[in-house]
Amino acid sequence: MKENNFSVKKEKNIGDALKKIELNGLGLVFIEDRKKIVGVITDGDIRRALIKKKNLNISLISAMNKKFTFLRKGDDTRENILKLLDSRIKAIPVLDINDKLVDVVSSKSINWNESAGIISKAKSPVRITFAGGGTDLTAYFYESSGIVFNATINKFTHAILEKREDSKINITSHDLDKIVQVENISELKLDGNLDLIKSIIINLAPNFGFNLYTYSDVPPGSGLGGSAVLASAI
Repeated sequence: MKENNFSVKKEKNIGDALKKIELNGLGLVFIEDRKKIVGVITDGDIRRALIKKKNLNISLISAMNKKFTFLRKGDDTRENILKLLDSRIKAIPVLDINDKLVDVVSSKSINWNESAGIISKAKSPVRITFAGGGTDLTAYFYESSGIVFNATINKFTHAILEKREDSKINITSHDLDKIVQVENISELKLDGNLDLIKSIIINLAPNFGFNLYTYSDVPPGSGLGGSAVLASAI
């Protein structure tokens, strides 16, 4: 790190922590004790402390959270960062084996358009309907009650997406033995060829090109909800 606005010594007070939070823009700062990161304090923690004591000289030790999420240097891969970041965790400290802060990662620091190939895989389970099939259709349950009893099984429909560096979209359905290739999303037309997949892509409107491959563990038309789970996987 060129300039450390991400940590503050434990001997400082919450006023000092607020100054660092204002500078780093992450809404938090990590607490340092003899160069080791021992806790974190957020602007919310500080707000609650001020409500109680109304004093900027409150010690950091009394307001900090000793339980915090971190990554070791070497484990700070893009995949691991994405797994940890959520609505609650805004930034993750990267620590060396001595718990010294070497970096801070957040959604802002991830290169979402990196040149390295990105491959995403998904699978959705198909299902068996035991009773009530058809009562979940609008034309029926508007007039009468609808109840469906079904269960998923250990057979799946799969979707694999490989991000491209250009705007081309290539769709391959192994089950139907069909391929669609276009230069960009504006060329996708509903013409009876893989229209379900095209409709999903058009509605999601991705701003990048990709190769999409789909296949299922069960044959098309088996009555196991293959179209729905294909849509889910995509």
